[in-house]
Amino acid sequence: MAASFILFGSAFSYASPYKGNNQKVFFPKKKPVTQTETVQGKEKSGQMTKDNKAPEKSEQKKNEAVLKLNVGLLTGQHSVVIEADGEIVVRDMTSGKVLNKFSKKNTVNFTYKSRQLCINGKAISAKKVVVETESEAITVSGDEYRGEIVLLNGSNGITVVNRVTLEDYVKGVVGTEMSPDWPAEALKAQAVAARTFSLYTKNEGKHYGDGYDICATTHCQVYGGTEDESPTVTKAVDDTCGQILTYGGEPIYAAFHTDSGGRTAACREVWGGELAYLASVSDPVGSPSRHWQVILTGEQIAAKLKAAGKDVGTLKKITLSSLNLSKAGSGDRYASGRPAKIVFTGSSRSITINGTQARSIFGLKSALFDFGNGRKENDMTVKNGQKIVIDGYGFGHGLGLSQWGAKAMSAKNDYKEILNHYYTGVNITKLY
Repeated sequence: MAASFILFGSAFSYASPYKGNNQKVFFPKKKPVTQTETVQGKEKSGQMTKDNKAPEKSEQKKNEAVLKLNVGLLTGQHSVVIEADGEIVVRDMTSGKVLNKFSKKNTVNFTYKSRQLCINGKAISAKKVVVETESEAITVSGDEYRGEIVLLNGSNGITVVNRVTLEDYVKGVVGTEMSPDWPAEALKAQAVAARTFSLYTKNEGKHYGDGYDICATTHCQVYGGTEDESPTVTKAVDDTCGQILTYGGEPIYAAFHTDSGGRTAACREVWGGELAYLASVSDPVGSPSRHWQVILTGEQIAAKLKAAGKDVGTLKKITLSSLNLSKAGSGDRYASGRPAKIVFTGSSRSITINGTQARSIFGLKSALFDFGNGRKENDMTVKNGQKIVIDGYGFGHGLGLSQWGAKAMSAKNDYKEILNHYYTGVNITKLY
């Protein structure tokens, strides 16, 4: 999957950080072997080992390899083709028994038939199998991944999971989320944010019931395996190896997005709850396509509201104050300028929604927008067939790291300063 120059920022799903699975996978409270923290750009070191000596590189590599993620690649599959340059070994995950071995440069076809897993057409009783290889990577239905592949026998087909070290996982994320040609400090900031987001998601157990820690789509963050690895991405990940953002000793919800439009959103603006480290901050420089427009008729707006269960009848009036970032933060707009309250008045009733709801209902690029024509103070009277211009800025939910903002900041700031700008009051903690 090639990285896009504009459409970055997949950690902008509407999955709130407050809706974790009850079966939590808790982040370990035990201190890591090495722990170095950066507080607002200043680095402080804690105990390295029991005898206060810095760990050997081999010990660091060992700790790095221990921390693995289970990444959900595919669900509901009825056929999964696996290939590798080296020998392929298939084991029953429950018993550890070797079920099959296949020679180098072989292809193995796993199918789902009568609610059973089949290997090259032969049914097996195992519900979970792990596919291992001596090769550096393994190919799953044409896409290449590091680590191992786990296949789960589900009620609707095969669930495909990539069990991979955290560092190799991050290498497969950064190149899909940010152009590898971008400045090194921006790539490093993205690497730390992606690493943190993955551990937060694992900790919350949002995909626990699905059989994995994190998914490979925009619901979590896009993971492309080895395809989008590059020398610049690998260096950014290696240079920040083991570093995550913490608040109160725990990984933060390190949300990121493409372009804030001028000012990032605070958590309550998007999710309705409070996370102190997701505050609204200035973000003056954005993408070349920061400004956008959408034109809808009053009838189209009314139809979209009705489809969302908010029928107002014939739309008569829209009430929202003008967008002014320098004066935002009172009345019907949040501090970031995003609408806290938009009133749609129709022939049957009036309804009130916020900018995040409007973004979803009307399919907008962001929640930072204004109604650009036919205004009289805060009210816009809507006539039959009238075209209404929605002037907007930015792309994504606006929470946390702005990728285009990070690119701009990297000209004068290092990745730690970038991260401390977008995530308020956090520590940069080195796990290993």
